[in-house]
Amino acid sequence: MEKNSSKTNQLDNRISENKFDERDFLWLNEGANNQITNAPYYGDVTELNTERTILDLAGKETLAVIVSDLMDLLETSVAIYEKNGDYAFGMFNSGWCQLMDSASRKLCNTDDNKTALNCGKWICHEDCWNNSAKAAIESKKSTDIDCIGKIKLYAEPIFVNDEVIGTINIGYGNPPKDEVVLQKLAYDYNIDFELLKTKANEYNPRPNFIIEIAKKRLKSCAKLIGEIVTRKKVEQAFKESEYLHREVLSNISDAVFLTDEENNFTFVCPNVHYIFGFKKEEVIKLQKITNLIPELHNIDKIELNKRNEIKNIECTVYDKYKQQHTLLIHIKKVNIRKKEILYSCRDITEKVKTEQALKESEEKHRMLIENLGEGIGSVDENEKFIFANREAEMIFGLEPGKLIGKNVKDFISEKNYNYIKEETFKRKEGQKSTYELEIINLKGEKVDLLITATPEFDIDGNFKSTFAIFRDITEQRLTEQALKESEKKFRAIFEQAGIGVALVNTKTGKFVRINQQYCDFIGYTKQEILQKTFMDITHPEDVQPNINSTLNMISGELNILTYDKRYIRKDGNIAWGRLTISPLWKTGEKPETYFHVAIVEDITERKQTEQALKESEEKLKISNADKDRFMQILAHDLKNPFSSLLGFSDLLIKNLHKYDIEKIEHQLKIIHQTTRKTYSLLEDLLLWSKSQSGKLTINPLNIVFGDICNDIINNLKNQSNPKGITIQCFEAERTFLTVDLNMFKTILRNLISNAIKFTNKNGQIRIFSERDNENVKITISDNGVGIEKENIPKLWDFTQPFSTKGTSDEKGTGFGLLVCKEFVEQHGGKIWVESEIGKGSDFIFTIPFSNDKL
Repeated sequence: MEKNSSKTNQLDNRISENKFDERDFLWLNEGANNQITNAPYYGDVTELNTERTILDLAGKETLAVIVSDLMDLLETSVAIYEKNGDYAFGMFNSGWCQLMDSASRKLCNTDDNKTALNCGKWICHEDCWNNSAKAAIESKKSTDIDCIGKIKLYAEPIFVNDEVIGTINIGYGNPPKDEVVLQKLAYDYNIDFELLKTKANEYNPRPNFIIEIAKKRLKSCAKLIGEIVTRKKVEQAFKESEYLHREVLSNISDAVFLTDEENNFTFVCPNVHYIFGFKKEEVIKLQKITNLIPELHNIDKIELNKRNEIKNIECTVYDKYKQQHTLLIHIKKVNIRKKEILYSCRDITEKVKTEQALKESEEKHRMLIENLGEGIGSVDENEKFIFANREAEMIFGLEPGKLIGKNVKDFISEKNYNYIKEETFKRKEGQKSTYELEIINLKGEKVDLLITATPEFDIDGNFKSTFAIFRDITEQRLTEQALKESEKKFRAIFEQAGIGVALVNTKTGKFVRINQQYCDFIGYTKQEILQKTFMDITHPEDVQPNINSTLNMISGELNILTYDKRYIRKDGNIAWGRLTISPLWKTGEKPETYFHVAIVEDITERKQTEQALKESEEKLKISNADKDRFMQILAHDLKNPFSSLLGFSDLLIKNLHKYDIEKIEHQLKIIHQTTRKTYSLLEDLLLWSKSQSGKLTINPLNIVFGDICNDIINNLKNQSNPKGITIQCFEAERTFLTVDLNMFKTILRNLISNAIKFTNKNGQIRIFSERDNENVKITISDNGVGIEKENIPKLWDFTQPFSTKGTSDEKGTGFGLLVCKEFVEQHGGKIWVESEIGKGSDFIFTIPFSNDKL
């Protein structure tokens, strides 16, 4: 009621001057008593405020008090925005405004306020911010617009100095009563029409002069908020400044004091213990600064007062722990609260120690420069000496102190002087360099110098002088010249030697230098071999003996070494060399680096001849042994048939007239069969012997495998038919071969004949040919008795020809298979056996394939 009385008093004058309808005042008695101040259903959107200038510095409670009178007058809505559009405060006092805001919030269809604010469907928020508040911020002027909810929006910018930090907005005016307008709003906001109509009718209109008063108050509110924020910022800045000064005083290493003119402390900085060891409270108890720093008794305060300037003194003090410190104290009279004296004390103990150490160091360096065995001096930009040590004076042939002021050109030729000027130009450019120079000293002697020159600049970066170190290298140059001549001679001998010569690092094995003969011997270029060690080119079996020899040479056990070793050439071939190693150090010496000379004579041809002779001797031994064995076997194999021939022929001669014709015929058949077998053996021996001696030549012809195979099968029917053996030849496709016809027939005839021999009566022999991209593989397969695994290797050993009786007691010599193996290999093929006892054998051989067709 007190607020209503206040409002009545405010209007007394207006009422006395104007006539109003009594309905204009219903809001005074009823509206204020029926304020709608319920919080919105979606919560407090100021929680999303990220700017927080107005919100934090003014505070919600203060903002609520500021806008309360406006809401008492208008009973509508108020919103306070930060500069970026975040809400600092919001209030809805009328049922109309609260209904419209809630309805447009629900249009966002989300529970998240942040999403809703950004979705563009929160109509009331979009209109209030974009069209009213934002426009006021950008223009820095008040805005007064029609609200989308059919009332009015008024915005006033909030200033801090000349900067807009936000706005304060109010809604005002009467909700619409026109039902067409209400129907449209109900549709747009998705609100029940009757509810909207009721809320529109519930609002009590305000006279225009009340609205004008509210707008004026809004300006005052904006100004008040701006002043509150300004004051808070100033307070905040002051606190930060005070904190900063406190932090600086607390963390600097200097001790700061204020005293009155009687030396009594008026301020003691908190970090006084850094220098004096005393806590702040302990120093304050001393009362006077002269009790802490006794030497301050001697300060002339009158002079200090007159001159009104800083006085600097150095003094010595002792801290709480009796440790001595040297202080640099700045003293000045100040007027802070009254006339006071400011003392700033800095501990320069370490600086003093450093300066003392620097003096001592400078003295040491001076002594070093004077006594160094090298000349040291400085010349200005015109090449005049401005400093020189005694060694430099001696190099230039002058008495002590006589080199200063002399010009470098006094000691060198005109050509060299131009060179020196170029070097001086480099110094001016900031370059350091090392170079050689020939001078003639005042004694007339030529001196070779090695000079290291360094530029010197003043504090402004201007070239001042050249600092140089002179080293007399005259003797070194003479030695180097003699060494060059010696090296030249050595190089001539080294390069022109008729055998390989190399200089080797003994410990690492790396080549240091090699001549062309060595390169030719090993097959590498000089560049390639200089990247290797002697181990890299030594045969693996000779590496360790080679290493052991060099270790023995280093230890002094051996001096000059000579032995034969194998080398691996670049092309992979083995070369033999006669190696002689000579150390380049004297026995008993222990140089930092060991080198030796390796001289290599190529003895590859001799070694090959020796090796060939050894191999020939070995082959001859084996051949003689094989021949002895072969002759024993041959004698045994020939003795039996000849014994049989002699025995049967002898019986036949003695009993020619006694035997009947059938018996004579039987014995003649035995003699004939024995003679045929013996002839066959001799024929195999002759072929094998020719192949072994190399007298059997190949005459290649193009043949068709199937035709040759069938011819041989027909020729062997006299052997297969008595045993009822079936022989078939199979070709996957017509096969063409390029072979020596006689040799190929011999291979097939022997292998098929051998299969007949070891196949049982009524057995089968199958011959297959198949080919790939390179070979034709021919298989003679029988279902005979098979061969024991341990006997298979014996089939191909000519020193012990292996043979067993056939299924009809047929006899053989074993030389047929040896002939087959020799002929197959001469054609570039291979032959082997796959066999299983009781199931038969497969004799398989290959012949390189020919694409030629007949």
